[in-house]
Amino acid sequence: MLRTLLLVTCVLTLIGAAAAADGTPPKDAFANAGFKITLAGGASATKQDGPDFTVYFISWGPTGHLGLYEGCCAQTFLAGADLEKADIKINGLIAHQLKRQSGDFVSRELHIDVPAAGGSTHAFVVHAWYKSLGADDAKIADQIIATIAAK
Repeated sequence: MLRTLLLVTCVLTLIGAAAAADGTPPKDAFANAGFKITLAGGASATKQDGPDFTVYFISWGPTGHLGLYEGCCAQTFLAGADLEKADIKINGLIAHQLKRQSGDFVSRELHIDVPAAGGSTHAFVVHAWYKSLGADDAKIADQIIATIAAK
């Protein structure tokens, strides 16, 4: 009996490891988000809920990272006279962008205005940011950001 239990436990552990190894996250961190997003580049996401906001952390590879804040009162991290500032559109949504290129590294921050779903008149902000990424990781982060859309 004990031998069978050990064998079943080992098999279930291997099946779980195989499911995680196929690149499919165990659950969708964005299931209850007020916006749509598509992850790329083997990225995975976790989330941390606050009292009236949610912060998502997306990562891939050894150095790729992207943060997303969903709420009403986003802060800005990047500062300085060397920032490129622009208002852009992402899937029809207005985004206020700050960007810095420093040698081989890129930092970018966007405040994306997203209308609330369900006919509510209250909008919220998705604050997307990454800091000091190399060109390849910045490209993956930008691909993910480009998929942000209203639900």
